[in-house]
Amino acid sequence: ARGKKLILWHGWDDTTVPAYVTVNFFNAVQNADPQAAMNARAYMAPTVGHCGGGAGADSVDALTVMANWVEMNAPPGSASNPIYAWKRGAGAPADISGASFVRPLCPYPQYASHLGSGDPNLAASYACVPGPSQPPYTR
Repeated sequence: ARGKKLILWHGWDDTTVPAYVTVNFFNAVQNADPQAAMNARAYMAPTVGHCGGGAGADSVDALTVMANWVEMNAPPGSASNPIYAWKRGAGAPADISGASFVRPLCPYPQYASHLGSGDPNLAASYACVPGPSQPPYTR
């Protein structure tokens, strides 16, 4: 109601805090306040563990994305405020310049699907497509 913003980011392979906890929380927020859909985003990262790790793209600059959303009214994932996740190469800088591969982060329940052509290490080779809103193991 106050126009605050929320970005949730969680690895699907998190064994410390199961992913369904974030999914259930996000769905509860959406159901409690339909206006929340305008101000809340959840991003579920495939093959990412707790606080990173795993085979997936486990680095995200959510702070810049949030600042752009609040200060410039540019929603995450828009052309002026893209949101990406990347996997850092060994010994590489922490920012996206040190990425061994990059993926777009898609708002839950969408997921990044390879377009069938293009370099699989580049985000431009992927598009966000609809996914199930409830994973089969949601409690």
